[in-house]
Amino acid sequence: MNVSHVIQTRVRPFKKSDSEQVRELYSLAMLYGPRAPVTIALKHQIYKPFSWVLYTLFAGGLALSRHSSTQVTGMAMSATVLGLFLAWRRTIWSKFKAFCQAAVDGDLSDIGKSYSAVLPDSSKLDSSGFWVAEVADGAEVGKIIGAVGLASSTNTDPTTAELRRLVVSPSYQGHGVGSLLVNTLLEHARTRGLTSVFLSTSMYQRPAMQLYEHLGFVLDRKVAVQVKILFIVNTAYLHFYKIKL
Repeated sequence: MNVSHVIQTRVRPFKKSDSEQVRELYSLAMLYGPRAPVTIALKHQIYKPFSWVLYTLFAGGLALSRHSSTQVTGMAMSATVLGLFLAWRRTIWSKFKAFCQAAVDGDLSDIGKSYSAVLPDSSKLDSSGFWVAEVADGAEVGKIIGAVGLASSTNTDPTTAELRRLVVSPSYQGHGVGSLLVNTLLEHARTRGLTSVFLSTSMYQRPAMQLYEHLGFVLDRKVAVQVKILFIVNTAYLHFYKIKL
């Protein structure tokens, strides 16, 4: 579904009845659509140096298969290389799916508890919160199309908290939904007396990083993480951002 008209969106605090929709939205946004991290990671794989080695070997196998004396060898070589390439892609997909499932089974399994998000404001003991964005008019009014959380439990400094689980439905990306969610979170953080908000994201979440930088977040550091896929070792980077309030 492509959304071409102006979307009327409202952001409101999370309700317990939103739980299942939020979990489904998180998996959808992380695993599907042109801006999904796994989609970007799979595109990166196409241009990895080892991929070019596989392309060369695959072409070599095809060349060998044209001659009767080396046909079997060439076909086996090409089939093996193709199988390795597809297994590599499947492993990338599986790792992202496992990451999403860990979030769904972790803090998103009980959003109210994880983010103190279902307690009245007057009884909240910390600065945590969770918000959803929903369509405000038209046939899909009330549909949840985005979410974001602020967690104070992931660090010991009471003056800062972590932005987590920012997601926007693939069909509604590029319409300012993410900005509305993050600005709502930042305003909440200011009213709670926080002096900063931090977050981490992967190199495969480029649209999210562009949003954070546009809203005033500054890159604090990058950390290299080596991920072994089959016998191939890939280096990915986690980007850590922070904004002073």
